[in-house]
Formats: sequence, C-alpha cells, structure tokens
Amino acid sequence: MLFAKTYSNKLLFFSILFLLNTNAFAQNKKNDSPLTPYNPFPEMSLVKGGKAQFGNDKGEENERPMFNSQMRSFYLDNQAITVAQFRLFARINRYITTAEKQGFSEKLVNDNKTENKTEKINGAYWEFPLGKNAPKAKSEEPARHLSWADARAFAIWLEKRLPTEFELEFALQSVEKNAEKYEFESSFSEGLFWHWSESSFVKYDAQSYYDKNNKNPLRVIKGGAGKNRSSARIAQNPNQTLYELVFRCARDEK
Repeated sequence: MLFAKTYSNKLLFFSILFLLNTNAFAQNKKNDSPLTPYNPFPEMSLVKGGKAQFGNDKGEENERPMFNSQMRSFYLDNQAITVAQFRLFARINRYITTAEKQGFSEKLVNDNKTENKTEKINGAYWEFPLGKNAPKAKSEEPARHLSWADARAFAIWLEKRLPTEFELEFALQSVEKNAEKYEFESSFSEGLFWHWSESSFVKYDAQSYYDKNNKNPLRVIKGGAGKNRSSARIAQNPNQTLYELVFRCARDEK
C-alpha cells in the first residue's frame, strides 16, 4: 500500500481537507484532556544516549542475564499514538486493521493462575476497544488493538519507525532516573501498557542473539501492563491485537 509522505504538501492537503470535511474529530473538546492531539504529528523527546544496562538478573527468564551496552541518542514520541491520530491515518489511507479484518480482538485476564491469559472481545478494534456494543474510544485515548503491522504502517506514514526494545527500555530507565527532563506521559513510566517494538525476540543468552540476520517472526513488546519494571519483555505474535497493547514511534537523531 502506498502511504502519504509526512511533511509533503500532499499529506498537508489531505489532512486539512479531512479535518474540514469530516466529523472525525467532532467530539466535544470541553470533555477532552489537555493532551488531546488533533495534530497528526506527535511531539517527541530526545533521549540522550550513553552507557546502559539491560535485562534483570532478578527478573523473569527471558530478562536474564543482565548486560551492559552503549546507546545512541534517539527521539521517541511523548505519548502513545492516540485514537485521533490513528483515525486520521486510517481515513486518509483507507487502512483496515488486523482486528477489523478478523472481527475480534483480545484482552488480558488476570486470574492469578495463567499468565498472559486472554479473552476474546467480538467486534473490538481501535475505535471500539470494548466491542461495538460499548462506547467509542475518546480521541485522546491511546489507540489499542493494533497489530505490529498496523503500528509499523503508521510509523512509515510519518516517515518514522517503531522503537527497538532497547530504546524503549532505555527511555523508561531515563525517565525513572531523571523524570523532570522528559515530557513522556505518566502511563509510560508507570507500566500501564505494553508497547510494540521493532525487535525480533531472542533470548539474551542464546547464540542466535548475536546473529544480525535473526528471522524470528515473534516481536518483543515492552512496557509491562502490570509489570512495573523497564526490563519486562514478552515474545508476541505480530498478528496479535490486545486491549493493553499500544505503540509510539521513534526516529534517529540527525
């Protein structure tokens, strides 16, 4: 599919046309939070690189062993991509998400017995996160129920990319150490959502970790819904869609 280019006249034209001629953003702004981004271009913060420590020897098996590395500086969206922003992308590009195609999505269930157990929600997708019989999502809410391909398509549209798992972990650590320097919304550091990353899943202690041609289709999600630590990671099917799974975009420092 061809996607409109971010800062081109073509995108600006269609964005203005969309805003003037549709009711996509017709919710009463009096009820919207100050963070409501009707601007399709999310604000970003520069995360300064430096020495980094990844993993957690006291965490789960796939977080071990802890290791040291060096991070380059990068930009990361201040907040997860919102319903308003994804709506604009979907309308302009006539994009149909994975959840819409399959007719359902899922939600994590904590029964204290089975970790990562899910329940199906028929008709759930980014605009109706709890199904067609429930209220629409508010414009300022994070866009949920998006697959890795959905998230990546949006990032490409804005000439950005998905962050690597280490960029997400490093950003979380940076906020924990020096929160006043960053403008990330609080839900990021509080671990309220899982986030898609660009990274393929590999165990840290596996030889395949050092193979730059790793073809594992599973992708790493980071952030930890209910796991309030930066090292938390899960191997996720790229076609999986979840109520608790969102995304934000990154780009290199130029």
